[in-house]
Amino acid sequence: MTPEGSSRIEEELLTDDALFQELLVVEDELVDEYLGHRLAPADRQSFETLFLAAPERQQKLRFARALHKYVDLSETPEPMTDSVTDSASDEKPDVVKPSPKRSLFSFLPFSNPTVARSFAVAMVLIVAGVSWVLFNNWRQQTQGPGAVLAITLTPGLTRDGGEIQKVNLSGAIDRVELRLALPPSDYQSYRSVVLTDSQSEIWTSKDLTAVTDSGRSFVVSSVPAKLLVVGDYRMKLRGRASNGSFEDVASYQFRVTR
Repeated sequence: MTPEGSSRIEEELLTDDALFQELLVVEDELVDEYLGHRLAPADRQSFETLFLAAPERQQKLRFARALHKYVDLSETPEPMTDSVTDSASDEKPDVVKPSPKRSLFSFLPFSNPTVARSFAVAMVLIVAGVSWVLFNNWRQQTQGPGAVLAITLTPGLTRDGGEIQKVNLSGAIDRVELRLALPPSDYQSYRSVVLTDSQSEIWTSKDLTAVTDSGRSFVVSSVPAKLLVVGDYRMKLRGRASNGSFEDVASYQFRVTR
């Protein structure tokens, strides 16, 4: 995905509960395909290096691996025992044969043991999935949203022309609210783009409207803090013209530290 598309998906996951639940289901299916060796080599490499970077996904993989081992053990056929011959039965007519061993899933209302095992595994997965969702919802409610850092940027500062505004993300910062001071302009809406020092776009805002505070006009652009690593950045502000196209309005410099 492009940086713009990735940022848009991340924002939707924060606000759309249905999309977030769908993401959890897709993650479970991806873990199952990984454990079943059904991923292509390139996808498997991406799974191990990118997907498993999050601690909660590592925990999900450990749980799924333990469940797979349990299912494999439960499906291992029992060793066959020699039946009592007719002659032995004639010699010892008073010997009572032991009753057949009950299956682990014999309490389920299915005569087919394979169907019973599949039903039991499905119930375990459903309970685990519901528990995972409840745990995530509880964690989000107890932790609450992360802190927001507000910074005001003035256009025109460059490394050669003045000091760059520093943005310190050493704390638990969730989003950086950049207040972009507007030069004289008359646009109905604006868009901002964050570029790295190598001119790579990492984030693009939705349409922004100007606000006035203490006689000065600003647009407020809220950037996810997790996209910003230590280094220098440039934010380009563009205004929507009457024909619908966007024109460059101003450029802002800032430096992220930790």
